[in-house]
Amino acid sequence: MSERELLICPFCGSADCRVIGGPGTKGGPKYWAGCDHCSGRAWGDTEAEAIAAWNRRSPSRPLILEEAAKVAEHWRELMLAAGVNDESVICAAGSTLADNIRALIDKDIT
Repeated sequence: MSERELLICPFCGSADCRVIGGPGTKGGPKYWAGCDHCSGRAWGDTEAEAIAAWNRRSPSRPLILEEAAKVAEHWRELMLAAGVNDESVICAAGSTLADNIRALIDKDIT
């Protein structure tokens, strides 16, 4: 496997990720895959195991919530552009959207 097969960092969203191999510690894992930006890591006895461990990690809740907020704001802008000028309608619909996003996140992370 190659470093190109690593997913972006689930902690900070950086694509600056790589695999390092070495002698490992006495009885410890021999490889790690991780992010050079935030130092997030996953370990394995082989390069393939380290990559698989890294790619199984779920994005962190703050990163997901940040992206969800961007989606909700973009959705609000689209509603305004479409001529929906009633803020109470936009707020009610946006609140429902946010609640649905949070429910999906909680279901996936917990």
